[in-house]
Amino acid sequence: MSGNIIRLPIAVACALLVAGSAFAQVTSGQAAGTAQKPPAKPSLPTTAAPAPAAPAVPFAVDTKVGFVNMQLVVATSALGQKGGALLKAFQDKKSAELTAKGKEIDELQKDIDQSRAVLAPSVIQTKLLDLDKKKRELDLIQQNADAEYQATNEQLLTDFSEKSMPIVKALAEERKLYMVITEQSQVVYVAPSVDLTAEVIKRLDAAYPKEKG
Repeated sequence: MSGNIIRLPIAVACALLVAGSAFAQVTSGQAAGTAQKPPAKPSLPTTAAPAPAAPAVPFAVDTKVGFVNMQLVVATSALGQKGGALLKAFQDKKSAELTAKGKEIDELQKDIDQSRAVLAPSVIQTKLLDLDKKKRELDLIQQNADAEYQATNEQLLTDFSEKSMPIVKALAEERKLYMVITEQSQVVYVAPSVDLTAEVIKRLDAAYPKEKG
């Protein structure tokens, strides 16, 4: 079995999961004009997981092909949910920073608008320079947050792949399969008797259980 190909594009399969940037929108009106760049890579789930896999049926003995729904494995396994929780915490932290900076910009803009008639032009110019500085700081926070999010996401997906691949490979060898495909293979129907998803999740959770507390 060692010479057979296990077709399991884990990172590609994860593309069906949440892929939008956590920082695509800033609540500040001033921040609306800044460039927003959604992530180009797939992401671990940071929202509620989909329904668990259906109860397993006996695996077909006359097949050489197995199927794994990697979207479901990533979203419902303890390992995948742990990664999603880490991303969610990072999102919340950076979103709070962006919101705070956007609020500063809004308040300064409002102060400038209300003070133009009473303050000297030189004072207004100083405030405008400060406003431009804060906008640049906001852009930098945005860019750094997106880059850090992508790096964290890619590392978590790599870690997930490294830990789940041996489990899928072991299952394929146990059942003497030539190939394991995923939902990204564009198949139109998968018989429950060749679906390894539930067993992959079970073994992955046994190897990497949910942390208590």
